[in-house]
Amino acid sequence: MKHNKQLLRIEAKKIRKSLNTETISTTIVDNIKQWDKYQNSHTIMLFYPINSEINLLSLTEDKTKQFIFPIVDGNDIQPVLYTKEKGFQTGAFNIKEPIGNIANISDIELIFMPALAADLNGNRLGYGKGYYDRFLEKITKSTTTIIPTSEKLIFSHVPTEYHDKKSDYIITENRIIQINYFK
Repeated sequence: MKHNKQLLRIEAKKIRKSLNTETISTTIVDNIKQWDKYQNSHTIMLFYPINSEINLLSLTEDKTKQFIFPIVDGNDIQPVLYTKEKGFQTGAFNIKEPIGNIANISDIELIFMPALAADLNGNRLGYGKGYYDRFLEKITKSTTTIIPTSEKLIFSHVPTEYHDKKSDYIITENRIIQINYFK
């Protein structure tokens, strides 16, 4: 399984390099803003984009929402409240992390997760460290998980292992896909 994941990671990175991520990100953000789940949520976890990942940072301009970003804490991630005043600092893996207080996991209504690739069963291909899979073990059943990605990075099958967690939705530049599975 891991071997197949590695090959798919290489392929996904190659595809992602060829995309206009800025344009795709803008369209995905527009789709998110019009989505009723986003409109009806208050506390939302985003990620700081690296390596041409989908960039959702413009959502933080929405003053009606509270935004949380992950920070790396050993082998886990912790949700930290973002404020424009405190901003970000460089953290583990050279990823920007918010300067702020740890947030209550049970307050998070939506979690947007980075992905190299996804499939229509809600499987996500990450970077292989398992941070999000471990974090998702701790969330409530009512928390909605979302993968923002390009249509070109949705594959027919993403290899999974027993610990991999499915996403509830995938948002692309063209559509919002609800994944039907039992949590």
